[in-house]
Amino acid sequence: CGMNPANIFMLDSKGVIHTGRTDLNQHKANFAIETDCRTLDDAIVGAGVGMLVPLFLQKMGRDPAIGSSVLLTFSTDSMGFLIFLGLATVFLV
Repeated sequence: CGMNPANIFMLDSKGVIHTGRTDLNQHKANFAIETDCRTLDDAIVGAGVGMLVPLFLQKMGRDPAIGSSVLLTFSTDSMGFLIFLGLATVFLV
């Protein structure tokens, strides 16, 4: 019961505080987690899909625990790529 700490992301001005970052001070390093999310956009998409997909699967009569992770990974990767292409278009065109 309660919130799963693995689902909480901490962000600063450079994005998600994750274990792959080399610019963290000792205080931020204590909160770094292992995740594929790198930007605020990734965290927002992941949170939205992570909330909606289980509800949708449950309404369809499916077990949310089985299909949620695949759909969550697909959607965060797809949206991250589309956001990247959108930003590239804005800055390069």
